[in-house]
Amino acid sequence: MNPMFKEELFRVLDEIPYPVYLIDMNDVEDFIDEDFHDSDHLSDKGAVKATEILDCFLESI
Repeated sequence: MNPMFKEELFRVLDEIPYPVYLIDMNDVEDFIDEDFHDSDHLSDKGAVKATEILDCFLESI
């Protein structure tokens, strides 16, 4: 993600008057090329990994 875009995104989220959770999977090192159909879309295997990451996050809140 473009660092300037990410900075602006966090600035906007900080202005929201209630809790907002952002799950940024751009830097998750568990993903490999085979987890993607293209640069934006997960394969079935990648979707399973993303679901497991999301599940762990939801269990932690």
